[in-house]
This record gives sequence, C-alpha cells and structure tokens, in this order.
Amino acid sequence: MTEDEAKLKRCGGPPGCGTIIEPNSGGMHHNDVSRALNEPNRPRWCVASDCMMWRWNDWKNRKTLIPLKEGGGYCGLAGKP
Repeated sequence: MTEDEAKLKRCGGPPGCGTIIEPNSGGMHHNDVSRALNEPNRPRWCVASDCMMWRWNDWKNRKTLIPLKEGGGYCGLAGKP
C-alpha cells in the first residue's frame, strides 16, 4: 500500500506509536508521543515510513538499502502480508 493509504489505517503498535491526529482533520501527520501516551484511549493512526516498523516492498539496491518508494510498503509489526 502507499504511504497515503497507510496513514488512513489505525496503528496496532504499543502505546506511544502512531499519531492521534486524525488523517482527515487537516492537521500535520506526525508522531506526537507525549500526547499519545497521555491520551491512551484516543485512536492512533499509522505514520507509514515515519515508523521504524514500516517495511518497503521493493528495494533499489539491498547493499545500500535504498528504498523504491513507488513500490509502497506495509506495517512490519505483523509480518509480511
């Protein structure tokens, strides 16, 4: 999936992951750990490649680890789809 598609999905990571800013609110989409920890019952949204669990589908060169962003990616938390 593309990063834009991923940012419309809920984050399934542990508390402090993702962002509590709703994707359709027009706010900046960034990881706000302090707010996410202080408001644990609010839904958290995926931050795509800003998350260290994000995995790219395709790589230009595995030796230099340059991702091909056009290929999209997925949440590595649950494993490869």
